[in-house]
Amino acid sequence: MNLFFFGGTFNPPHIGHYKIAEKCLNIADKVLVIPNNLSPENKLLQTEAFHRLEMLKILFKNTDVIIDEFEINSNQKNYTIHTVNYLVEKYKDYKITMVIGLDQLKKFNKWHQFEKIKETVDILCFNRGNIDISSDVYKTHMIDKNFHINVSSTMIRDALKHREENKIIEYLNDDVLNYIKKNNLYVN
Repeated sequence: MNLFFFGGTFNPPHIGHYKIAEKCLNIADKVLVIPNNLSPENKLLQTEAFHRLEMLKILFKNTDVIIDEFEINSNQKNYTIHTVNYLVEKYKDYKITMVIGLDQLKKFNKWHQFEKIKETVDILCFNRGNIDISSDVYKTHMIDKNFHINVSSTMIRDALKHREENKIIEYLNDDVLNYIKKNNLYVN
């Protein structure tokens, strides 16, 4: 049995995240989305984990995607290796694949215990644009090199902050956008 997991801040979750999970559902027995609590990269203040979790639940409400709260429930910074170890222990009968975007693959060799990660799980990389990279990097299998949903959560946050919703409306699920508005997220 195959388990694919897709981690990140999902700040906010957008259609690109949805489309990646949708493609994974077509080739895996189980797909987990794992939002983090405290990023090891010490990014600027993130939206509270509660809101990011709620938006993920809204985005994936009519799918078979499982939202796993392992990292959200942790009170420490989680490195991917911690999540990999958790999944290996919990899903002993599964072959585990980590799903990442090309932006993350390019800096993968800087991740904490990246060698151990690549020894333990396969890596499936989605190319967000027309960037060429070897498909053999770290046991990686590029999928859909023409994945053309070139959007980032950063771009969405910036547009929301500057009240330029028209620039990003196509990249957000309507219910997620309504949640963002109702809770006044990303306006400061």
